[in-house]
Amino acid sequence: MKHERKAAQPDRGLEYGHESTVYEMDGPVHMFMHGMNEIPLHWHETQEIIVVLRGTLRMTVGRGLCNLGERDVMIINPFTVHGSTAWDPETLVCGVHLSTDYFESRGLPEFSARQYLCRSFLHGKSFERIAGPIRSMVARLLLSSGRVAGDKLAHDLLAGMLALFVYRHVPWEAEDRDGASLRGSGGDRVVRIMREVRACNARNFSLAEYAEREDVTVSHLSRLFKTFVGIGYRDYVQNVRLDNAATLLREDRMPISDIMEVAGFSNPTHFFRKFRARYGCSPGQYRRRRHGSERPWERSVETMRREIELLCRQLDFDADDLHRLIFGLDRMPSLGSDVSIHQVPAVRSTHDTQSC
Repeated sequence: MKHERKAAQPDRGLEYGHESTVYEMDGPVHMFMHGMNEIPLHWHETQEIIVVLRGTLRMTVGRGLCNLGERDVMIINPFTVHGSTAWDPETLVCGVHLSTDYFESRGLPEFSARQYLCRSFLHGKSFERIAGPIRSMVARLLLSSGRVAGDKLAHDLLAGMLALFVYRHVPWEAEDRDGASLRGSGGDRVVRIMREVRACNARNFSLAEYAEREDVTVSHLSRLFKTFVGIGYRDYVQNVRLDNAATLLREDRMPISDIMEVAGFSNPTHFFRKFRARYGCSPGQYRRRRHGSERPWERSVETMRREIELLCRQLDFDADDLHRLIFGLDRMPSLGSDVSIHQVPAVRSTHDTQSC
């Protein structure tokens, strides 16, 4: 079954734990900023561009774990399962969601089908020619206050410029049309299972039971799950359980041994090893850090001033270079094929008139 794209389909929201949490899209772009936070595994239909302004961010993307530091840039492709944790109270992360379907309808062919390869922490200094402009445009988008006449137009133009820059300059590979994302054939079946795993706290059903209910073989369902989600069913269930354990550590004072059992782990050694791999610390350290430093993210005037200063520091990319890169002026330009040539009619001489 072929996935049919709509020209300007609005994003239906983050699928936190594969339960829809809808937000308003600001036209073709949605902007965000957060500090210390845990975001469970989720996916969405938009392209997400993340910039770390301060501190560190630990990302889970498919089967991979990666650590982002200050000024790192990362692109999460649409329909890619991912989550993050930032337990340092000094961490500040910002970014945008771009509607790839919208920009594809505006003249970027196959924009939504490309898998962009942008993880600045994996590249050398040469990658700054890509990371720098992205940071600059993301920051400028967040600094579009909307208080001055023309800000909305400037905001939309910036979003288009960012999408165009990503399209022209960020390395990419073709999407697997056989179903590498949750929008392919069979995706609905996988999403149903993931939502039920979340709803029952990853405890009630084995993959064999789901396979029986879906009237497919276990091996077929296992392949489907890994193809669509990027990780196997067992790994997905384990990550859901770790999400639940982290929530209980933040919100409940019950003993860690009880939390381990409630979350569905029976082997303490296995639980501690997997928790440390996911969150970078032991459950006890995680609880102490969260309870020792957790406080509402104060939105005081002073806090916002510091945030604005951090965003302004990202605007350090040379404007002329940015203009040249976005509009392709680093190559020999040519006159547009749709430019009509207007010529002033030649003045006929007296001699010509008399000869008539």
